Amino acid sequence: MLHVKAHTNNNYEILNGKSIGTIHTSYNPFHLNHCYVDFQLKHFDIDSANTVCQELARYIQEPMQIITNATNTQLIAFLRAANFQLKRKTTVVECSKEERVYQRTATIPLQRCNRTDDSFKACATLVYTHYEKTHRAVSPLTASFEAFCKGLPDTALYYRNGAVTHTAFIEHNEIAYIASSKETDIDRFLSSVIDRLFADFHTISFEADNTDPIAMKLLSLFNPTEEELFYTFIRD
Repeated sequence: MLHVKAHTNNNYEILNGKSIGTIHTSYNPFHLNHCYVDFQLKHFDIDSANTVCQELARYIQEPMQIITNATNTQLIAFLRAANFQLKRKTTVVECSKEERVYQRTATIPLQRCNRTDDSFKACATLVYTHYEKTHRAVSPLTASFEAFCKGLPDTALYYRNGAVTHTAFIEHNEIAYIASSKETDIDRFLSSVIDRLFADFHTISFEADNTDPIAMKLLSLFNPTEEELFYTFIRD
């Protein structure tokens, strides 16, 4: 009879007469409402998928979440059979200047701040608000503003029109976070950030969630020759 046995250190074993795989669970301090699961199975049997997760749910009280590469078709079929729902698609790219889609968009003057500058908190507040909003329907943010800030890169680019209206946190050639309080006017800011990074680097990397309209706008400014796609599945 198929059942799940709990071990130490958030590990579980799936047994059906003999061991057919393990499951490791973990928690993300930014998203504590969900339990992250990692299936390490010898064979992804879709007929037993729902039973496995029902057994696992006896130990885990929170919704289960898993992020996987879109190429993992066997795992994805297993998750769908176990009533996991696809909640988000994330595109990961590293684009060169040649992959940029040029548009007739005016640029705007950018300012730069570091963690010790007064503007850093305003930039961080904008990103925190945007991150909370775009993750609410997928995996709600549970971290405090102070904890969130600790995970931000030390450098941000921003545009101020009285208050900070657009910002992008950057780390080397990566756009790690981007946010705006005026999304209808984001095009000029995005073009300006791209110009600034390409002045120093041959490529720019970033992730774009399909739940984040600003990130998707940024992605639309490139025609990448290569990209990775990740799916976020959740079982409530």
